[in-house]
Parts: sequence; structure tokens; C-alpha cells
Amino acid sequence: MEKKMQTIAIIGAGNGGFAAAGDLSLAGAVVNLFEFPEFEKNIELVRKLKAIKISGAARTGTAKLNLATSDLGEALDGAHIIMITTRADSHERVGKELAPLLKEGQSVFFMPGSMGALFLYHELEALGKKEIMLAETLTLPYAARKTGPDSVMVHRRTGNLGLSAFPARDTARMFGIFNGYYPASHTMKNILEVALCNTNIIAHPIPTLMGASAIERANGKFNFYGDGHSPCVDRAIEALDKEIGSLLQAFECNVTSPIKAVEYRFSKTSKEIQEMRAAWNITAAIDKDMRFIAEDVQESLVFVVTLGRQFGIPTPITESLICLLSLFVEGADYYNTGRTMEKLGIAGMDKDTLLNFLQNGCC
Repeated sequence: MEKKMQTIAIIGAGNGGFAAAGDLSLAGAVVNLFEFPEFEKNIELVRKLKAIKISGAARTGTAKLNLATSDLGEALDGAHIIMITTRADSHERVGKELAPLLKEGQSVFFMPGSMGALFLYHELEALGKKEIMLAETLTLPYAARKTGPDSVMVHRRTGNLGLSAFPARDTARMFGIFNGYYPASHTMKNILEVALCNTNIIAHPIPTLMGASAIERANGKFNFYGDGHSPCVDRAIEALDKEIGSLLQAFECNVTSPIKAVEYRFSKTSKEIQEMRAAWNITAAIDKDMRFIAEDVQESLVFVVTLGRQFGIPTPITESLICLLSLFVEGADYYNTGRTMEKLGIAGMDKDTLLNFLQNGCC
């Protein structure tokens, strides 16, 4: 009971942040919701009402919040748990702004992570802060869309969530905290396994590239998982899955491919998962802010390639996707702006050093 009354700070007031804030508040947590100042219009009404209306496949009703704020220090004050629900391309900023304000004993979850916890870890190391625990999940716990300035619809839960702490020696402790709020979850070997098993890597870029003309002509009515799939597309996805699987196997991960990870998450076969996703009727459009490019290519595919290059593991399909999808965005230079081994502070490590770092952190 005491665990359910802990204070949770949700960082990011997008669809996932709204869903987490509403659901966890109704679960008994004291919730502080934060949004960056330049996006504070996202929380104007919620800040006034201190409430979010949540419906769908979660706890439903009017969820009372402790506060909604664009002051990060205010959001973190008294929080035991911090959940990062921003897009992956803001993780570096989150790390820089969060580190000076965190206090010993706080636990931070990146949902999802894609190795983003390392940005915060290096900032904490520079400040000499040791007793702050970090973890990453495979994805957000909810697929949700806002239905108004103070309301959100959760269309579905996102399956059995995988989680690892960084360093992985803390996974049991972090899992104990997370599982109290999200019982449908399981542990993974380390955050590298979590990052490579993020299904978005294989689910989004290839259908976007191969269906680009149809997506543009559909004017926002393209069923991404339904219209975007065909036998040819699925063969390309399987080839990318095998390529990323070679990285998972090289680093002695427990999961052999992203497809295997998502089958475990939903307890369904790939075919059943595809049919389920097609029924969701999620629409897509192509523009410079499209998450499938700005996030999945820049933050995930670039990491896959630079990881492979460092350890001599070929990733030709992933490299081709980055090359071609970068053409969709004028001036894109994803190897410069994306999530590289250098930016994560792990360039130059050999395999044993990297695995030890993922398990134990800095010695």
C-alpha cells in the first residue's frame, strides 16, 4: 500500500505522458506531470484543473494530479520515481536538465529507452551523484491518443514489457519498483538487449520507405500496419530482423531477434500480431516531423549501424534505410545528429569492456 502512494514525476505531457499520469494516479500514486516550457500549452487546462480524464484500456475516470508544471524542479520535488515519456530525440536534453536536480534515492525509468539512460548516467557521473538508479523499458506501457486538452484514450496496453536497469546489476531492484505498477513486465539482460529489441526498429522504417508514395497520396488515411504490409514488405522486415538479430547474438543476449521479442510481449505469432495491428487502423503521413523518421531512424537505426561498425558486424540493410529515409527530410544528416556510440560515451570499447560496463557501470 505504501508503494502505491509514492510520488511519481512524469516527464513529458504527450499521449504517453497523459496516459501514464492518469492511469498511475487512479492506481493510487501521487502524480506530478511535467512539460517543457516551450510546449506548456499542452498542460494549460490540466494545470488549472489538476486532473486528466482517461478512458479505454486502462484505469478509467477523472484522475486527480498533485500538479502539472513546466518547472522541472517543482515536478521532481518529493518524487520517488521519475518516468521519462518524451520522444527519444529529447533524451540528451532530459539528461542534462535532470541530472543537477536529482537526489539520492530517486529511480528513473526511460519509457522507452533506446540506450538514452546513458546520457543521464554520464551527467550524473560528472556531478559525482551515485545513488540514483536508472532503467529502460522496451516501449511505453500504453498506445494512447489525446482526445482533448485534458483527456486521453488508451487504445491498448502494449504487452509484456521488458526492462533492464543500467547498470544491469540493479535490474532486480528496479524491476521490483516497476512491477508494482506494471505487473505485465519481465527483466532483460541489459539495456543493449532492450534497445535492439525495440520493435519500432523493424516495424516502422521499411513500410514507410516501401509505401511512401501510397502514404503521401492517401492524405492521412493510410492504414500503416494494414495497407503498409505485403509479402514483399514482410520479407524485407524479416531480413532486417535477421540483421539486428546478428547483433543480439554477438553480444550474447537472451533474445535472438526483435520479432522474437514482440512475439513474447504479446504471446502471439508474427502473423497474429500483424493481423492485430492492422485492425488498429493506425494512420500515417510523411512530413519532416514524422516520428518514424525523426525518432526511429535518427535515434535507433543510427545506433544499430554505429554499434555494428565498432564491432565489425555488417548492417547493410540498416545503412540503406538510413540513406534512403534521410532523403525524405531536407538537410537531414542523421549520422551527425543521431544516436551514435560516441554520443553515448561507449565508442572504442571492446566487447568485454562494453558488456562489463552494461553490467556494472564505471569501475
